[in-house]
Amino acid sequence: MLRNAPGWVVSAIIHALIFAGVGMMHFPAAQQQVMLAIETFFKDEDRIPEEFQTTLDQQLDIAETLNFQAGGPMVAAASGGSSVQVQQTKIDKTTEMPDVDVAFNPNSVDVPGLERIGQDLGMEAVSGEVGAVVTGYGAALDRLTQEIIREMRDQKVLVVWMFDESESMKDDQADIKKRFHRIYEELKLVDDDSKADVLMSAIVSYGENLHYQTPVGKATNSIPEIMRAIDKIPNDASGKENTFSLIPRVISDYRNYYTRAGRKLILVLVSDESGDDGENVDAAVEACKRARTSVYVMGRESVFGSLFAYVNWVEPVYKDVTHRLPVRRGPETPLPELLQFDGFNLRMDASLSGFGPYEQSRLARDTGGIFFMLPSEEQNIVEADTRKYAALDLRPYAPDIGTRRDYVQSRDRSKFRKAIWEAILLLDPRVPGNDKVEVHPHDFVLQPGAYGNEVTALLNRSSSTYELLQQARSKLEAVKPLRAREESARWRANYDLILGQVMSYQVRLFQYAAGLEKYAAELPKMKHNPKNNRWGVGHGAAELMAPSDAQVKKYKVTLDDIRAAKAAALAQFDLTMKEHPNTPWANRAAWEKTRGFGASYHEWFYQPPPPHPPNGPKPQPVPKL
Repeated sequence: MLRNAPGWVVSAIIHALIFAGVGMMHFPAAQQQVMLAIETFFKDEDRIPEEFQTTLDQQLDIAETLNFQAGGPMVAAASGGSSVQVQQTKIDKTTEMPDVDVAFNPNSVDVPGLERIGQDLGMEAVSGEVGAVVTGYGAALDRLTQEIIREMRDQKVLVVWMFDESESMKDDQADIKKRFHRIYEELKLVDDDSKADVLMSAIVSYGENLHYQTPVGKATNSIPEIMRAIDKIPNDASGKENTFSLIPRVISDYRNYYTRAGRKLILVLVSDESGDDGENVDAAVEACKRARTSVYVMGRESVFGSLFAYVNWVEPVYKDVTHRLPVRRGPETPLPELLQFDGFNLRMDASLSGFGPYEQSRLARDTGGIFFMLPSEEQNIVEADTRKYAALDLRPYAPDIGTRRDYVQSRDRSKFRKAIWEAILLLDPRVPGNDKVEVHPHDFVLQPGAYGNEVTALLNRSSSTYELLQQARSKLEAVKPLRAREESARWRANYDLILGQVMSYQVRLFQYAAGLEKYAAELPKMKHNPKNNRWGVGHGAAELMAPSDAQVKKYKVTLDDIRAAKAAALAQFDLTMKEHPNTPWANRAAWEKTRGFGASYHEWFYQPPPPHPPNGPKPQPVPKL
């Protein structure tokens, strides 16, 4: 049949058969396997938990042997040598891929810095930590032990303990002494025959001056001698803590140990105050750097935006007088960034900042040490706030702890920040010439004609303070358009809070002055309890006081105007809380909202305390803290 078919049909049939045959054939393709080099941890019963997570050791029992994990803490072990050694962390490598167990075990975000343990970097290559939050001396000393051991792996070490001589530090010294024995006995485990006397120590104390509790310029490795030295620490009656001017002297007195003997000098500063000579912090930092000295500070959290906390002190003999004594505890920045004024008087609260005092934090950071932020345990701090803040929430608000010169130059280059600083200075009662800032509300004798001059003087002072508040408000409102362009969350928060405070203080002060004027005029017509002998106007009432008709006519201010001003101030505080949640600024704004805005009249009977007996003991003089 093919012979009789047309030529094109035959050609088509042949090509179809060829293509069909080709389709049945198999060609091996060149294959290239992709090799992945993967390193991971596999489920292995031989792995120990210490390679993945660590816990601060707060036990008081002494370990008999030591085992060191790279980057981990000191832990007791059943085997291992007693000399300093580094065990390299195991990394499993395989070309196979068995089943992998993945576990997420995050460390607590409010205890920063654990990732830095075991990094053998020189002081020039790494900065220290400015806020290692610890629950007490136990955790702080455990961490310090790790740091000392890290240094002991390469060289001999001299640790100089520098204790604040304040009366308030006696309990702290006893707590540290209780833990010293365990720490030094464990450190002796790494002091083998090949490294005799690898660790030496000295104890000094300070207040206005420096006192050596171990011989001057000498160190010891005797634990009993160290214990006795701590017991000898005196109380300094001057109330001064010249921390930063004395540090270079300590370093100089022990220079033979780090120059001739080649020891690493570590300075441990133990104090619950920030120091009275912060202007010398630059010199202290430079002295430490020249001697390659790391400073570890065991201190307290700074008061939020303020230089001082205040302690209630009751005269102990007759207990008839209470004083509020200043304790230097801040600020967390080179200069205060918040108002030092509460609307009537010098600010005396103790709100916490979430950061350490500026000078101590900078000293630790710039020398490669650590600032350990210990919990505040005082029971007599005025208006104490023990709220804690999460580290992640505060990270955008970290203070600038560079030099004061650089800080001031940077602040003054910004029109926005400079206006805030000018408002702070304008309302700071401590600034020379600012004697008209404080109002000092007080009470009066309840007797017609006996209070006129005092009321007039207080009204004049209130008027001057109100004018200063208005000037500060004008400065802040003039730079309000710049707020959106401010990069720093801290400075935006400062602005938001201070503006709300100035607005609210104006309302409260106007209410107080109006109440004082109103009740002074009406007092002779009022009915009084004949037993009462004092009267006064209280500020902070929940309800706003309506101005009298004469005051409305005189000041052109109605009760509706006062309500509107109060609502605007509360709205500004709400903005602060919304923009800066879980921060000291939000906490302070919430506290300001709880303060009443109104004024109210009070009268009472005042019984003066009996006079001290002429032959009795003398009252104790007010101490200096």
